[in-house]
Amino acid sequence: MVIGLVGPSLSGKDFLVKTILELAQDKHIAVVNTGKLLKQTLDFWGIHGTGRNYSKLVEIMCTAYGEHTFSKVIFREVTNVLHTHHAVIINAIRLIPDLLMLQSFPSIVVAITADYEVCFQRTKDRRDKVGEGSQTFEQFLEERQTYTERDITTISRYAVVPPLTNNGTREEFREQIVQLYAYKIGQI
Repeated sequence: MVIGLVGPSLSGKDFLVKTILELAQDKHIAVVNTGKLLKQTLDFWGIHGTGRNYSKLVEIMCTAYGEHTFSKVIFREVTNVLHTHHAVIINAIRLIPDLLMLQSFPSIVVAITADYEVCFQRTKDRRDKVGEGSQTFEQFLEERQTYTERDITTISRYAVVPPLTNNGTREEFREQIVQLYAYKIGQI
């Protein structure tokens, strides 16, 4: 089974992955982290790892080499590990071609939502990407309109359960993940 996570930046996808891996200690689950794939490329070229640069890289690749270009990389990564694992989690699917690729496997989509104000505050706390801690709210909202953010709402409609909402505490979000795991993922 392949589990595709969809949600805006800082909605809680990384925490969801961490929690599922903790719950599934008896299972062999691989993670394909699309952000890490992009970060490796940007690092190789000495380009700052900003959210805008991640999105621009995907846009350039898909515009120059076809809209399925990045999805093919994800497909290859999933195919390389699926035969030796009970499941693969893709963190994250962001484009319609990613969804189409996901549907070529036995799969589910899990959507995560969080209010923009909550996500913005997380940028101040996390500072994972260059410039995150110094953004204004207006700049943050502008990044929500980039190439890799535009299909998230559409893809979320394919989720197997209602979106997990991550506006509260980690414990509240964790409880939703535990329920998701019991309902949909634990039997893999």
